[in-house]
Amino acid sequence: MVSGRFIVLAALVAAAGATIAAAAQAQGKSPQKKISPEAFQAQMKAKQEACKGDQKCLMPVAMDASKMMQNVDMSGGRPAAASRTWAPTSTTATVPTGSTGS
Repeated sequence: MVSGRFIVLAALVAAAGATIAAAAQAQGKSPQKKISPEAFQAQMKAKQEACKGDQKCLMPVAMDASKMMQNVDMSGGRPAAASRTWAPTSTTATVPTGSTGS
């Protein structure tokens, strides 16, 4: 089951990926091929299993995952919207209590 936070994060990453793709295209670079979320999960699971819990092995896998997230097609095959806007749901900052700061 996919959590709501993952969906929000995936949407933000997809929007950032669209911006990166537009910049790459403006520079004359070919766009990266999009992969489905299922294919992404299968690739990451295979890499994690190959590491067998070794933290030194898993760190590069995490870095690869963050790079690959830009190429995950979160639209389900539908064409992307022309532009998307995002605004935070809250503008209040959380301040730790009990700290004097000195």
